Order: sequence, then structure tokens, then C-alpha cells
Amino acid sequence: MFSKIVDSSIWAEPDYICKVFITMLALKDADQVVRHNAYAIGLKCWPRDDKAEAKALDALKVLSSPDKKRIEPQPHEGRRIQKVVDGWLVLNGQVYEDMMRKINRRAYKTDKQSEYRANKLKLKSHPDTHTKFKVKQYEEGVIDHNGEQVQA
Repeated sequence: MFSKIVDSSIWAEPDYICKVFITMLALKDADQVVRHNAYAIGLKCWPRDDKAEAKALDALKVLSSPDKKRIEPQPHEGRRIQKVVDGWLVLNGQVYEDMMRKINRRAYKTDKQSEYRANKLKLKSHPDTHTKFKVKQYEEGVIDHNGEQVQA
């Protein structure tokens, strides 16, 4: 989840709608579908509330309707979810998942580059590297057995 959710018009909705949406973000599968009905979502949000299903139904209605709070054009007219055969599709879920993958990939590459540079420094300063270099020079006839440069 990105921190910019608090800049979204979802944050201007009543708390129970935000809670349903965040619960759905946590429950969605890799294909961005929340495979739960209103009753199950309500139980996840309010396990001991007799009105859980009714609150969930109301939240699902708001989340699947166009966003009336913003006037600028939005993807899906500001709808956040859409009813599908086996649950609810989180409409911009893939967009945000792709952003997260990009961020994670960048962090992974940064870590790997740091490891590579650290290993490269270790190799340069490792005594065995110096010894191997001297052996190679000896084998090539650049230095003698005392490490002195051979005169050509």
C-alpha cells in the first residue's frame, strides 16, 4: 500500500468505507480479485457486529460507484472496485502492484550493485590476489624467483 492513499478522496469517505477498502486491498489475490461476498467482508471488518453485512454492502456500493468528490477525470470514473463472477475486482490494483514491483526491483538492483562493489574491493585488497598477480608475473617471465624485475 502506498502512503498516497491518504491523499485520495477515499480518505474523505466515512471510516467504515475506508476500512472495507483497505480490507479488500489486504484480501485481494494476485489477479486483483477479492473472492469474498459482502457477508464475509463484513465479518473480516467487524467480527462481532450484527450490522457488519449491511455496512459492507453500503461500502461496496460506494466503492463501485463513480467518485463524486473529485471533478478531474479519473480512471474508471473513480470507481475503486467492480463486481465480477467470483467476487470484487480492485480496478487499479494492477497499476499499484506494478509500481511496487518497480520499486522493489530498483531496491534489489541497488543492493546487488553494492554487494558487487564491496566484493570487488575485497578482491583488490585481499593478499591472495596480490600473490596470484606475482605468480602470474613470474610465469610470464616479468619477474624472477626473488620478485625482482627481469631485465630484457
